[in-house]
Amino acid sequence: MELEERRVSVDQLTIGMYVSGLDRPWIETPFLMQGFVVRTQQEIDTLQRYCDYVIIDVAKGRPAEEYMESLPSSVLRAAQRRRATVETRGRQAERRKFMERQLLARQVAYQDTVPMEKEVPAAREVHGQVAELSKTILSDIRAGHKLDVGRVNKIVQPMLESILRNMDAFFWISQLRRQGEEAYEHAINCCALAIAFGRHLGFPESVLRTLGVGGLLFDVGAVGPPGAAFAAPNALSEDQARAVREHVMSSLTLLRDSPDLNSEVLVMVRSHHERHDGSGQPDGLAGNDIPLFGRMLAIIDTYDALSSRRANGMPQTPHAALQSLYRWRHSLFQKELVEQFLQCLGVYPTGSLVELVTGEVGIVMAQNEARRLRPKVMMLLGPDKKPYPRYKVVDLMDQPEDINATGQIDIVHSLEAGAYGISSTELYL
Repeated sequence: MELEERRVSVDQLTIGMYVSGLDRPWIETPFLMQGFVVRTQQEIDTLQRYCDYVIIDVAKGRPAEEYMESLPSSVLRAAQRRRATVETRGRQAERRKFMERQLLARQVAYQDTVPMEKEVPAAREVHGQVAELSKTILSDIRAGHKLDVGRVNKIVQPMLESILRNMDAFFWISQLRRQGEEAYEHAINCCALAIAFGRHLGFPESVLRTLGVGGLLFDVGAVGPPGAAFAAPNALSEDQARAVREHVMSSLTLLRDSPDLNSEVLVMVRSHHERHDGSGQPDGLAGNDIPLFGRMLAIIDTYDALSSRRANGMPQTPHAALQSLYRWRHSLFQKELVEQFLQCLGVYPTGSLVELVTGEVGIVMAQNEARRLRPKVMMLLGPDKKPYPRYKVVDLMDQPEDINATGQIDIVHSLEAGAYGISSTELYL
């Protein structure tokens, strides 16, 4: 009998087809038999997870038509509904990718409109209000109350406005009062980071608002403080994988029936634990199949988890957390987005404790976009590591052009929070 083989997308698979070849070696899949009749929806789901297309043998599949006819009508209807759902999701994914390309091509050039020193008092007030509201809203949602989108917007909008006026001012305040042990702090940090990242990429304000809402709510189904267990580059254990799936689905359950919630927020919630190499959860998406906002939030969530105080270990410095992201830029995260995130925050993000070549110790106050290695630094300790009687701000960009390399004041390395007894809380107060 002459073979009649056709290449078909896995989205077009139906029960009764004979799969004679895959788009990858059989050994890379769970299928032990090289060639088989598809008899269950589970087999279709598995093929869709591992392959983009398969080869079917039409001749061998013909006897399966009798098998199809013998199935109960309820099973056939379920298979048809499943196929329709897959096709709909495919169209939605293509439409989303088109919209993402349009979004990236339509950039807004943002500039700080208020000097940092003038924005700091407003950022301090906004941060305090946001902290109180966030605690209340997250507690209410977890207690089973419906999400009040209007109240969420009352949190996100003032943050958005402050970050648009001066991003450094908000992150300065956020870093100084950071404790890192409460879930609501993780939510606030990720909300602010999402807005700032979108601002850096030039997204319009309406998109920044959506990013902020997603950053605030994406982990609402999680229990306990944020951790970095899921950020590690190693494969997840069964317990970790189950925890990821459960908290993602719990978050979706809590938010899905909320009226007026932007559907893109639900997309962010579902996809923020997907990974670029396909090793993530819950759908095993890879590359550009992961929605753009989910790819962004994955980076943000991991960065904040790594740089936050946790019950299971000390936080990384912001600089070290960025270096971790950079190491994972080809595996867990999209390279281009990681590089943009580093540009957004700077080599030493605002609020980082640093030691300079002079032996002085300071805290980064603001970034210099032209030279990310030369931010503004508030000097706290002298070369002898004794506190200055009055703190002074030094702009590392403000050095003579003809100064030689040995005379330049540069940052040597970042320091862990609390180094030399420095309390960021005292600075905040």
